[in-house]
Amino acid sequence: MIWVYDGGRYIQFAFYMKNHIRELSTFRYYEKVGDSYQKLERMPGEGTGDRLSLDGKKPDYEEVKGKEAKLENKS
Repeated sequence: MIWVYDGGRYIQFAFYMKNHIRELSTFRYYEKVGDSYQKLERMPGEGTGDRLSLDGKKPDYEEVKGKEAKLENKS
C-alpha cells in the first residue's frame, strides 16, 4: 500500500506480507528533500499516530497491490 500526501512531499507505504492477504509490514515514511526522498525516523510502524498527522489527512494518491485505489473519506 502506498499513500502520497501534500503533492508528493510525503510518502507512506507498507507491503503485504508474503502468503498473508491482509497482514502488512511495518509502515515506512519518506519526505522529499530536493530531488530525492529521505526516510523519516521515529515514525510509528503501525501507520497511525505519526508526528505529521498524516493518518488524519486524505492522501493525494493511494495504491493497493500495484493499482490506484479509490480514496477513502479522510478529513
